[in-house]
Amino acid sequence: MPDVENPKNNRSQIWDFEPRISKILRSFLTIFSVFGIVQVIIVAISRMFYPFELEWIEGLTVELVNRIIEGKSIYCPPSIEYIPMVYTPLYHYLGALVSKISGVGFAPLRALSLVSFLFSLFILFKIIFEITKDKFWSLVGIGLFSLSFAFCGFWFDLARIDTFANFMLILSFYFLLQKNASSIFFAAFSSFFAFYSKQSNFIVTIFLLIPLFFESKQRFLIFILYYIGLALVSTLAENYFTNGWYLFWNFLSPMAHQLEWSRLITFWTTDLIPSYPIFFVLIGLFLIGHFDLKECPKSEYYLYFLVGTFLNSYIFRLNYGGFLNVFIPLATSIAILFPVFLGQFVKRLNASNNSQNLAYVFVLVQFIVLFYNPFLQIPKKLDEKVGWEFISKIKNLGSEVFIPGHSYISRYGGKKSFAHYVRINEFLSNKGKERDGFYRELIASLSGHRFSAIILDSDISIPEIEKYYYKSGQIIKGKAFYTVVGKSRPQEIWLPKNE
Repeated sequence: MPDVENPKNNRSQIWDFEPRISKILRSFLTIFSVFGIVQVIIVAISRMFYPFELEWIEGLTVELVNRIIEGKSIYCPPSIEYIPMVYTPLYHYLGALVSKISGVGFAPLRALSLVSFLFSLFILFKIIFEITKDKFWSLVGIGLFSLSFAFCGFWFDLARIDTFANFMLILSFYFLLQKNASSIFFAAFSSFFAFYSKQSNFIVTIFLLIPLFFESKQRFLIFILYYIGLALVSTLAENYFTNGWYLFWNFLSPMAHQLEWSRLITFWTTDLIPSYPIFFVLIGLFLIGHFDLKECPKSEYYLYFLVGTFLNSYIFRLNYGGFLNVFIPLATSIAILFPVFLGQFVKRLNASNNSQNLAYVFVLVQFIVLFYNPFLQIPKKLDEKVGWEFISKIKNLGSEVFIPGHSYISRYGGKKSFAHYVRINEFLSNKGKERDGFYRELIASLSGHRFSAIILDSDISIPEIEKYYYKSGQIIKGKAFYTVVGKSRPQEIWLPKNE
């Protein structure tokens, strides 16, 4: 009970209580951060050796790596058998190198992504520690990034380019923050590798060049010379050896992509603000001058990194096919600035126990908002069983089977694989002689009944198929064998119409 006769004792009890609350909250958040990291690792390991797609473009990545190993070009004229991806190739080259040792499949590519994620956490920890000088806040930052797994579409461990490309971006940012002479060379090379893995990363690099220019003209020029030099040499070499198709697929073709204008609004109302409400509260406090980053070394780099990653994610989320993976760079910059903002917030309030507790509550709320059920992202044994049963069925369907939503499956069944639906759909929306030539080949293949069967996802529509094939029924029933990311599977079987 409060001591009414001696108010000083009451005050002493209150001040004794606040540090205990701080200690409890701090311990709880440490556990929560570690749990967020371990959760991603457990999910990744649990599904690494799953022999089918976790997301419906993973199979195309495997097919692309297989082409490299077979000595085929990954940038070539479009055909019914293969339409190139619109990404620069470094991840695929590395994937082919690993796959030559381990064998072609999903596991080596997913392992490459998981390793990239783990190294990303290590570098992010070092970046945050350099500005906060606090291991707790550094752990909070990488815990926050790990908990963005769901926000980013459960993408960190997929056989896709994004996690590796983002690691190169993080590495570049880290080297730009260093003061030693050699760091600028490493920064330029890392930025180039980020570009050579996913060309859209050049947007982030452009914004990081702004503070670099004002900090040191000499370092800026060194960076520019190496970065542009490497980008030009790689582009010219790739373009020469692919007869111009490298430039077409990676830079010209993406410009024709359709945009989904509704995402101008839903980017904020559906994607970003509901996922990071506390971060936007801190952004608001920062903008009205409740705290600033003037005391933080190289604070301008952090802010420009946020702006660059924000624009990168915003622009590519507007693409018709822009999925949640476009948020990975933005989630990275938020994970860096969130603990930095909170550190400044506490400092502005004189680092009292009350202000620390409020900061810890902010973190807790933000963590809870991002929390997800990891078990929903791990395929079940039934999924694998149904997958192999499906493979057995397509082996008996004739010489050539067209499965545009999951092109890799044809090869699993001992048959030739063909172009992926995503690339077909995107390419048919383009204009030009390349598109027209492909369209003629597509019609010729369908009208001539080249395929003994076509198997489509239930939500895939290719009007040209309906002219020459009819829907015979479902080849897979029940609720198994859907991809855990995006929920797709081959389902409807179409057979040639009688003349």
